[in-house]
Amino acid sequence: VVVVFLWMWAGIGSSFLAACGIFEILVSIPWAFVIWGALGMEFITAFQMTILFLILGIGADDVFVLWDAYHQADQVYPEGSEDIKFCWALRRARSAMTVTSATTCLCLIAAGSSPIPSISAFGIFGAFVVFLDYVFVITLFASAM
Repeated sequence: VVVVFLWMWAGIGSSFLAACGIFEILVSIPWAFVIWGALGMEFITAFQMTILFLILGIGADDVFVLWDAYHQADQVYPEGSEDIKFCWALRRARSAMTVTSATTCLCLIAAGSSPIPSISAFGIFGAFVVFLDYVFVITLFASAM
């Protein structure tokens, strides 16, 4: 977590935005547990917690995609207002993140169909985490920007 935070801080140049990025990544895990419990799923394994490593990579990538799109907006709208640039960047980044997050969710759902309970739990729980990270990056992190 510390290494990813430092990497985001170096890439973005803002400790505040890096902290917001780490926050939105980490908060997706307890919220996934809320959904997990609300659906009545009681099988929890230590293997499910390895999703932390996966979501750190996916979440940091999503943060960098949005940040890069925001900087690309300066080239597309050099005279445009910050609102126009941000809207363009969010729309562009959201499209890219939707595709990558959806494919990852589908792959994890496929793992969720495994007859091995720990693999199945990892896949379903991981799909919840990836989906929530996507939602949080286009809402919480975008708001922080």
